[in-house]
Amino acid sequence: MTTSIHSCPACGLRFTFVAELTDHMRRDHRRADAPPEDHHWDQITVPVDPSRDNGATIGVATMIAQQAGMGVALVAAPGGGVDSSGTEAYLRAQALVVSEDDGPKCSWHLLASGDLAGNILQVAGEGDTTLLCMATHSRGAVAEMLFGSVSEDVMRNAPVPVVLVGPHADAPKGPYSHVVVAYDSSDTADRAVDRAAALAPRLGTDIALIEVLDPGVQLPDDVSETSAVRRAAHRLPASRTTWDVTHDRDPASGIVTMASEQPNPLIIVGTHGHSGLRRVTLGSVALDVVRKATCPVIVVPGLDPLPEV
Repeated sequence: MTTSIHSCPACGLRFTFVAELTDHMRRDHRRADAPPEDHHWDQITVPVDPSRDNGATIGVATMIAQQAGMGVALVAAPGGGVDSSGTEAYLRAQALVVSEDDGPKCSWHLLASGDLAGNILQVAGEGDTTLLCMATHSRGAVAEMLFGSVSEDVMRNAPVPVVLVGPHADAPKGPYSHVVVAYDSSDTADRAVDRAAALAPRLGTDIALIEVLDPGVQLPDDVSETSAVRRAAHRLPASRTTWDVTHDRDPASGIVTMASEQPNPLIIVGTHGHSGLRRVTLGSVALDVVRKATCPVIVVPGLDPLPEV
């Protein structure tokens, strides 16, 4: 029988059980500016579907919240054969599971039926939501398969970054240790770098900044292929940041491949950045990254909502 060993991303100490590791991180690696144990800064809002298995999505949100000192807010609407009382019972039970064993504080909210995307966005915009976290691979009242209408509407208009748990992403096996940032020199990619600079210290993770170039694009003689990503890396903590450039005609595959080389990663990508020089438009590949990635992908919105397509 194989025994999994979970290493602390901060000090390397190894544990057999995830619960031991998370307790160690909370007690021995608390940030100097961390709030008291009975308080959280903000929360991850998690739309769930009571008629489906939400284990991976709730697990991802719980781990991020545990590492970053956030709370979790579960939201759901009746549907898929589950009425209001059943949905409320489901939310209450899941909230207890999230908060057990000194887990993050967890609240829940019953959404009205109807404009589900609008109701989710309203909840996210009114409270202390720092991140939205939702599945993208199950059909139901909230999460639609292959980026259906509800999840597309939420991501297109989200006021905060959205953690997307794609069809190949599983529940975390331990704390996240690397934030992998996809970069393409665009304004939206710069916003993804800024988000990583704010989130990684809270998670206690390293940052891997990556750029995927089209091998068919010829750069001007006075432009180095590493110049842009190297400048972006200077905005991040030097002791916790690495950067690299790879070549791939499929930028999504390049991003996913480089991320898979990191242990327990989270990917951060912009929604509709564009770099004419490199012909890599992150907005056109962000959802493809989510479809292919085996880890969650944090999609950072631009300054304006995405247009309808």
